[in-house]
Amino acid sequence: MKTMITLGFAGVALSAAHAQEPTRLDEIVQDRGTVLAQIVKAYTNLRKAGTGSEEQVRQATINLYAFRRDSAKTQAERPQWQERIVAAEKEGHAYIKACVKTGTATPMDELLAEERVLAAEQKLWELRLVK
Repeated sequence: MKTMITLGFAGVALSAAHAQEPTRLDEIVQDRGTVLAQIVKAYTNLRKAGTGSEEQVRQATINLYAFRRDSAKTQAERPQWQERIVAAEKEGHAYIKACVKTGTATPMDELLAEERVLAAEQKLWELRLVK
């Protein structure tokens, strides 16, 4: 009898723990989104103050967009966030190309930036093909 009561109690406790998991996950997702947005704002302020770079702002923004893409509630939302990532990567590539012309970046930097654009575009097409 005691064994059955113990097993019953353990089952109830386990069910209660599982019921709390989605709530905790939602809290973590919300907190992480808030932190990533704060990072973008902080880098933007540093850039305005002259101590941060465009690349820091762009990378923080891409991280935020990737997080929003990955945590989107529906599949339809994911390509929209990826489109923003593609646009940011293209902006970064254009910036690096200009830097190569002025000698402040190398041809290898340009190749790496181009690869990031292609990777972002590949991910966009993969997301669009998922039904």
